[in-house]
Amino acid sequence: MSADKLLYKTSAVDCKKAINKFHAARELALIRKNNLGSFFNFVNSKTNSRANSSVNAAGLKTSTGSVITDPNEKAEIFNRFFSSVFTHDNGICPDVVNRAGDDSLDTVLFTPDIVRTVLQRLKPSTSAGSDGIPNLFLKKCANCLAVPLCHIYSISFLDGCLPSAWKYALVTPVHKKGPTSDPNNFRPVSLTATCCRAMERIINNQLLRYLLDRRLITKQQHGFIKRSLFLLIYSSV
Repeated sequence: MSADKLLYKTSAVDCKKAINKFHAARELALIRKNNLGSFFNFVNSKTNSRANSSVNAAGLKTSTGSVITDPNEKAEIFNRFFSSVFTHDNGICPDVVNRAGDDSLDTVLFTPDIVRTVLQRLKPSTSAGSDGIPNLFLKKCANCLAVPLCHIYSISFLDGCLPSAWKYALVTPVHKKGPTSDPNNFRPVSLTATCCRAMERIINNQLLRYLLDRRLITKQQHGFIKRSLFLLIYSSV
């Protein structure tokens, strides 16, 4: 037993050294990268600023001035507030000039290879969605899940109907500014099912590629577009 205990202590020390070495190398790479965005993302992850600004540490004031501290009642307050500011689609499509001619995007292609690639690129650190399935599971089991998810995506897209479980989201109130007791100072962040987000990414990639290939997006509109893809399309223009 003493030998096992000594081996455990030695392994624990080696493991701790390896972890410290990993974090030191990560921070050094961050410094050499010289990217402010990456730096602040790293700092925010360490300071946990989102959690510090959470409503868990304080109550919410109602319109009558009373303070609510019960978690269920606070959830109802946020639910009513977020619902009141939600924008509903009026179903009216604006008139736009047809610049694509007859070359329209009739459908989105879902293949096992495309689905597998998207799953393998998932970030394991991202939180699980409303379905409780972690990204790491989808990433590691991408080869097995690619075919069944491909069928679900194709049928959902053709029928225009998503699985009911994918329509639910975990809504977290994130503090913007001002007193944390005022619900108006929060914005909702929704975390949907990862499988649904993977489908959205496939649709987004193909739609964006279609628009860029046909120069339907101006060069001045470079926000929310992958820089590598943008440069690939417009480098010759």
